[in-house]
Amino acid sequence: MNPFSQYIKAIGKGQRAGRYLTQSEAHDAFDQLLTGRATPEQAGAFLMLLRVREESVEELAGFVSACRQHLSDDYSHINATVDMG
Repeated sequence: MNPFSQYIKAIGKGQRAGRYLTQSEAHDAFDQLLTGRATPEQAGAFLMLLRVREESVEELAGFVSACRQHLSDDYSHINATVDMG
């Protein structure tokens, strides 16, 4: 079984039988989405299931932490001038 499929299985059982992901699981799932380790079909299924079921606070925190992990603070490559008036 693909490591990502465990997350689809967990949330894909419906609102009653399914469960919310822990913050750690949500972080790992979103990290797999961001790094391309999940197939496009898996990504689509996962995002649609979240849309139908709605995300928990723990899941959102995990998604945000995964995104932050992939952000860069180095903006030196951007050549822009900001006039603050």
